[in-house]
Amino acid sequence: MLMLNNKITRLLSRVPEEHVGHITPWYLAMNSGGITYPEAYAPNSIRINLSAFNVHILKHLKSDLSNYVEAIEAAINSCSRDQFSTKKDILFAAKSHLKYLVRKKKINKSVLKEIDQIKLKRIQEPKQPVLSLENVKQIIEYIERKSYRQQPEYNRQLDQTIIGFSFHTGVRVSELSNLTIECLHLDKDRFKVVNSKGGKSRSISINKDLRPYLDKYLDLRPKSQSNNVFLLSDGRSLTVDRLQKRISKICKDAGFNTGLHQFRRGMITHYADKGIPITHLQIVAGHSSFSTTLAYYKPDEEEILQRQVNW
Repeated sequence: MLMLNNKITRLLSRVPEEHVGHITPWYLAMNSGGITYPEAYAPNSIRINLSAFNVHILKHLKSDLSNYVEAIEAAINSCSRDQFSTKKDILFAAKSHLKYLVRKKKINKSVLKEIDQIKLKRIQEPKQPVLSLENVKQIIEYIERKSYRQQPEYNRQLDQTIIGFSFHTGVRVSELSNLTIECLHLDKDRFKVVNSKGGKSRSISINKDLRPYLDKYLDLRPKSQSNNVFLLSDGRSLTVDRLQKRISKICKDAGFNTGLHQFRRGMITHYADKGIPITHLQIVAGHSSFSTTLAYYKPDEEEILQRQVNW
C-alpha cells in the first residue's frame, strides 16, 4: 500500500501547474468520498484515474476545460487499435472527474451526458487465452518438476498458492496483492476483499481444492512487519507489478502466454461450464454489472459441439 501511495504522490506532483486547481481537489474527493462520491475510491482506482489524466488527457485539455469532450475524444483516438483497456481507463477517469466538477458546479452537466454517449468498440479479441482447470494443473505440475526444483521450497509453494488462489477465487491482481492476514477467516473457509475497485468490499469462500495449498503456504510464510498474505521470501510485500511479472514468467516457461488476469477469466468460464449461474459468479467476481461477468465467459466451441450430440 505504501508503494501505491508513493505512485499517487508522484502522479500528483507531475500535474501541470495550470491544471492543479481541478486535479488536486478531485483527488481529495476520490480519497475521502463524502458527498461527492458514495464511497472513497480504492487507492488503485485513484492511481488509474490520475495516470489516465496525466498521460493521455491533460495534453489535449485546456486549462479552462472549455474543450473537455474534444480532449477526451482526442485522447481515445491517440491510442492504438488494440489499446482497449487504456481507452476504458480514459473514459473511467473522465466520468469520475466530471462527476466531481458537476458536483462543484464547475462545469455543465450536459458535458457529462456527452461523455456518456462515447461508446468504445473492441477491435481485436484479447490475445491471451482463457485458462482451463487443466491448464492450471499443468502450470502447477511444471512448478513441481525437476526443472523448477532449484527454487527454494518456499518459492515453489508461494507460486503454486498464488496460481491456485487466482483461479479458484477469481480475485483481481490488486486484490491479491493487498490481501492481509486479518482478512483471512480460515475457520469459516472465507476471506474478505476490502476497499477494492470502486471502494467496494466483498467476502469470498475458499474451496476444497485451494485450501491445502493455502494451509501449506501459511505454514511456510516468513515473519514480516507486513500484514500482506503473500510475501517474498525476505518478507517484503508482493506488489501488483511483481505479482504480474512473476506469474507471467512462470506461465510462459510452462508454455502458456498468459498472465494473472486470465486466471480470473478462467474461473468464470470454468464454473459457468460446471453450471454455476452467472449471477452467482458476478457476486464472487465483484462486478457491478451482469454484462461484465457475461463478457468474461468464453466457452470452448469445440466442446460445445461435441456435447451437442447428446442434447
